[in-house]
Amino acid sequence: LRENERRLARVIEGSDQGFWDWNLESNLFTVSPRFEQMLGYAAGEMNLAMENWDAYVHPEDYPKVRASIKSHRAGETPVHEVEMRCLMKSGEWCWILTRGRIVERHADGSPLIMSGTHTDITDKKTAAREIDALAYYDPLTHLPNRRLMQDRLQQALISSTRHKHQGALMLIDLDNF
Repeated sequence: LRENERRLARVIEGSDQGFWDWNLESNLFTVSPRFEQMLGYAAGEMNLAMENWDAYVHPEDYPKVRASIKSHRAGETPVHEVEMRCLMKSGEWCWILTRGRIVERHADGSPLIMSGTHTDITDKKTAAREIDALAYYDPLTHLPNRRLMQDRLQQALISSTRHKHQGALMLIDLDNF
């Protein structure tokens, strides 16, 4: 048992994820020091609890976090999984992927404990934004490129067909620009 505990501690220590545990009965919510480090805090500095959790989640993301938890607790989804922005100590926002599931139930089957992980996906989100920018905007002028124009034109054609509207397009091509 002790060897398994040491092995589990090594795995947790070696991973780059933060861990969380939520007792649904007592509403006690704990996070690992790694999650606090992701947000720029020292271990124990956040004093995070369910009552103040919303202060760390971006206001636009909080409803989808609550909805995901609610649907998982109701048994509608096998896991709770959401990408959200969290407020760092510096005042900046970072992207966190939170995953969790009910790991313990009462004898009657009702949820008791929910546990999961937090993964910092800020670099992944930044790279995706940069790829989108390179795909649709000129890297030198930052002006929209032909690919973005074609995408928007296709969206406009679909919309005009759906709503039975007409439209016009004027295209100016500058040779040897």
